[in-house]
Amino acid sequence: MKVQNLFKVLLYATIAILLASCAQTIPFNGKVQQKYKLSENDLKGLQFYLSSEIVLYKASNDAEVRTAGGALVVNSDRQVDRIVIPKGTPGTVVQVYADKLAISFDTDANRNLLFGSKYIDGNYKLMAKVWDKKHGELVYGSKNYIAAPGSGEAYLHIKLKKLQSTKVKSEVAGGRKIGE
Repeated sequence: MKVQNLFKVLLYATIAILLASCAQTIPFNGKVQQKYKLSENDLKGLQFYLSSEIVLYKASNDAEVRTAGGALVVNSDRQVDRIVIPKGTPGTVVQVYADKLAISFDTDANRNLLFGSKYIDGNYKLMAKVWDKKHGELVYGSKNYIAAPGSGEAYLHIKLKKLQSTKVKSEVAGGRKIGE
């Protein structure tokens, strides 16, 4: 019976330690950065995740104008380049600025997006040069793109692990009989 009690104590202590060490995902904002005093190196060592999907697109119209058989012939081709960065995609910091972070979700670090907040307690959201009717103009890589509606609501998440060490010292009393 005594061994069973010791086993139960150790089992409960192990479960408590495992539950305490599980990672939770939290929005990244200025309060988190200040609370944990995150340096540039700390930020570059964090894995960031997207809260929602970002869709970028770039459309081009190429038109060829000629005359044929007495008529004006306009042949236009339209090409749309589309980049989708799904919800939960991991990214890393490639550049730290005073109030924003350049995050790359691609193998090419030059293909990055800016995230920042106007307020210390605000989440770091996708930034653009200009937002017009929920469309944002931004640079991705070396090309100009338009962020589709809803993309401007995407913000950064990080995993937070709170480790707690608990040492359990357990003794089992052997009992005491009369005359000992």
